[in-house]
Amino acid sequence: MPSDTQKGYALAVIAILMWSTSEIVQKLWQRLGYQPLTLGFFRYFVGAFSILIIMTFQKDFKGMGGMLRRNWKLFLISSAFATAVGNYIYFVGMQLTQANIGSAIYTSYPIYVTIYSMVILNEKNNMRRKIIGLVLGFAGVAILVTNFDLTGFWRDENFLGNILVLIGSLTWSLYSVIGKKIQRCEAALGVTNADVKFNFLSMVIAAITSGIPLIFLPEGATLFQYSIDGWTLILIMGFITTGWGFYVFFLAVKKIEVSQAISLAYIKPIMTIIFAFWLLSEVPTPALLVAIPVIFASIVIINWHAKESKNPFCRPEIAIVPPNEL
Repeated sequence: MPSDTQKGYALAVIAILMWSTSEIVQKLWQRLGYQPLTLGFFRYFVGAFSILIIMTFQKDFKGMGGMLRRNWKLFLISSAFATAVGNYIYFVGMQLTQANIGSAIYTSYPIYVTIYSMVILNEKNNMRRKIIGLVLGFAGVAILVTNFDLTGFWRDENFLGNILVLIGSLTWSLYSVIGKKIQRCEAALGVTNADVKFNFLSMVIAAITSGIPLIFLPEGATLFQYSIDGWTLILIMGFITTGWGFYVFFLAVKKIEVSQAISLAYIKPIMTIIFAFWLLSEVPTPALLVAIPVIFASIVIINWHAKESKNPFCRPEIAIVPPNEL
C-alpha cells in the first residue's frame, strides 16, 4: 500500500495537471472575443458550486459558520485579497506584457509559497536544499517560456505588466499557505472535512470580491451572454481548473508540506505546452529539451528525504473548544 507521503505527491500531481488547463482555457476564451476579467469571476462562482456538490455527497455542512467567524481575518487575506484581488492583478498585468514573459514571472510562485510557509507554518526542514531547488526550477521555467531570450523582461512596454504579474504571483502565493493553516486549526477543533469547507467558503468570498469590479465595467452588462463554446470553457475553468483542482491540492497538503506540493507546480508549464500542442497545434521549442531535465532536477532536490514539520499550527489551548455549527 502506498504511504501517506506517496499519496500526497500523487494528489499534488493530479492537482497540477488540472491547473495546467488554465492558460489553454484563457487563450481559447480570448479567441472567442470575451474579456478575461469575466472569466476570473466565473472561475470562482462555478468553483464554489463544484465544491458544493462534494459537500452534498458528504452530507456535512456543519461548522462552516464557526470556521468563518474564527478565521474571518485570514479568509479576507487568503480569499478576498490573495485569490480574487491577486487573480485580478495578474489578468491586468498579462494584458500589458508578453504572454511568455508574464508566465515565467507568475510561475515563480513556488519560491514565495516556500518563504511564506517558513514564516506562517514554520516549515523549515531542509531549507538550503529547498532554496537551491526552487531557484533551479525557476531557471528551468524561464528557459522554457522565454526560449533563452530574456530581453523582454526589461523592455519599457512590458515593465508595468511585469510588475503587476509579479505582484499577482506574490499575492496569490498566500492562499495555499493560509489555507493550510485554517484547515489544520479547524481540524484540531474537531471540524470534519475542514478542507472541503474551507474551499467552499474561499470560492464564495473570491466570487463576490471578483464580481464587484464587474458592476462598474462594460463587460458586466453582458455577463451571462456567451456562446455554447464560452459556457463550456467556463465550466472547465470552474469545475476542473479551480474548484476540484484546489480541492485535490488541499487533500495533498494534508499529507505533505505545502512547499513540497507546490514545487510540483514547476511541471505545469510542461503540461501546458503539451496541451497547447495537442489542442492548439502550437509546436514546442528546442528550449523544452533543456528545461525539462532542469525542472525535474529541481523537484527532486526540493523533495529529497523531506519530512513534514511537526510544529503546531494552532495554539494548544484552543484545541479543546468545540466547533460552532451553522
